Amino acid sequence: MDEVFELELYSRPNRLLDPDFGKLLSHDFGDLVLGLSNIPSKVDSDNLIIAIAEGEITEAEFNSFCIINNLQSSVYNCDSAAKFLAFLYGTPVAWIHLPYDDYGLAMFKDILNWACQNDLNIQCGSNLHCELSTNVKPVYWDNISTGSITSDS
Repeated sequence: MDEVFELELYSRPNRLLDPDFGKLLSHDFGDLVLGLSNIPSKVDSDNLIIAIAEGEITEAEFNSFCIINNLQSSVYNCDSAAKFLAFLYGTPVAWIHLPYDDYGLAMFKDILNWACQNDLNIQCGSNLHCELSTNVKPVYWDNISTGSITSDS
């Protein structure tokens, strides 16, 4: 099996996307993208409760968000909790797998440009850093000609 470079596409903070946004991307990009659906669960409620308990956010911020967005203002409401956390931090919308070669690098640059134009972030799956510039080469992209690992930007 050929090596692939894993990327994760995220919504940016302070922006709400349709929960099926990632799945819609799969229709446009085919096998290159595995779109994710964001299905609220008890985990979202638990994470919200923890964030409030640790002082990372306040319940007043959550309540204000719920009022503005016509959501039920209860930390136990999974849908409200999920939307609030996605709004605050961004949320994963798709996984992208590119061939680990020069063609994959060219595709990466095109995808990065598209993501920036569509107000989305790309995060490298393996080393958890964000790519925010259209002029960047992924950190640790394999140098095809020498087989060495690079960290060019």
